[in-house]
Amino acid sequence: MAVGDVLDKTSNQPSKLRAFFNRRNLAGLLGAAVAGPGLRLGLPGMVVGYVACRWIYSKTEQFVPFTKRRHIILMPSVAEAVLGAHLYESFLIEQHKKGTLLDASHPDTTLVVGVAQRLIAVLGQGHGGGYQKHLRNFKWSVSVVKEQVMNAFVFPGGYIVVYTGLLQLLRRDPDLLAMVMGHEIGHALARHNTEKMGMGLALSMISSMAMVMLGAGPDEQQQKQRQQELELERMRRGYHRTHSRLVTDAAAAAGSSSGAAAPWGSSGYVPPGASAAGYYPEVPKPDLPPIHYDPRQQQQQQMRQRKGKPAADPDAPPQLPPWMSEQLLRSLTNVLLELPFSRRAETEADLIGLKLMALAGFNAAKGPEAFKLLASVSEGSRKGGAESLIAGLGCTHPDSNRRAELLQKELSWMAANKAEARDAVGSKVNYWSL
Repeated sequence: MAVGDVLDKTSNQPSKLRAFFNRRNLAGLLGAAVAGPGLRLGLPGMVVGYVACRWIYSKTEQFVPFTKRRHIILMPSVAEAVLGAHLYESFLIEQHKKGTLLDASHPDTTLVVGVAQRLIAVLGQGHGGGYQKHLRNFKWSVSVVKEQVMNAFVFPGGYIVVYTGLLQLLRRDPDLLAMVMGHEIGHALARHNTEKMGMGLALSMISSMAMVMLGAGPDEQQQKQRQQELELERMRRGYHRTHSRLVTDAAAAAGSSSGAAAPWGSSGYVPPGASAAGYYPEVPKPDLPPIHYDPRQQQQQQMRQRKGKPAADPDAPPQLPPWMSEQLLRSLTNVLLELPFSRRAETEADLIGLKLMALAGFNAAKGPEAFKLLASVSEGSRKGGAESLIAGLGCTHPDSNRRAELLQKELSWMAANKAEARDAVGSKVNYWSL
């Protein structure tokens, strides 16, 4: 065998490993680990877990338009549209009660509708690639709310809401408004809200399975069986206590009687279940299952008493160790998963919004200016340094000044790559996005 052939085979090994450890197979391996060793379902459970999780991943994996980022969407687009319609209807009812909705003929409504129509028209041209089939179920609608709130958002399903406070901040400039509205439409295009709901469901399932695997949460059936056993034990003790009291009373009455004709006393009272001769029939033992106590639990209680610690309640569910407290797990999940997801989604929507406004014919050079205006009135704008980065870990949105800088870099890349810039994003969407 030639040396070159050996080198070729050796160089192909990493690529084969990368091909095997792709996202679908990793999802399958995770399912096998949870079903097999985790839930103790054995080899059949591992096989089923691998196949099921790999299939679910293959059916729910999608690509975000323009950025081409992979993500998992667990909710069907039809359900997403129905949910958005319900939320939007509830929002309109609330605003009607307040009397804050502007009518269709108001100049602010006309401005917002005109900008929205130009941005939505771009979506129908198929720019950006990725998954866009969910847009077929969208019923675009625009509402303007007369409140001094500097905000705008889009419900799933294409229901756009803009506040007059934001219009005032942006000086009612169509280009600046196109940047903010393009950002919000970018959220709907990338299905960020639906992705977040799926992530919350996945985190809840993973947390529950981790509790079971660590023994931190008893199985519901085991807990129910334990409650039934305790209830049966109380019934057993109450049964024997009642009959023991009757026997004692009968014996006392028999000892105080003067003759054998009335062994239960002169009153002629005969306790239930007894005979006139003064004898109790054999009391049948209740058909109750025995209570099984864990001797290791008793030893642990004795050790705790020797050390001066209070004995643990055997009926209480097992608790996580102090270093794995529920509060700590919730904080880590928030800092490491939920908040970075929110900031990354905001950054991704910024870049998509910039693309949409450029494709719609707005002046994309004004895009960074919109975020500079937001930074001027935002309490969350940070001035830089290590303290700023640490503070950014607890924020749901990236710093507005950094968002403006990122858009400026993207504009430079778009100017240098005009052909590619129509359907792609040149800037990398950072996971932390501080």
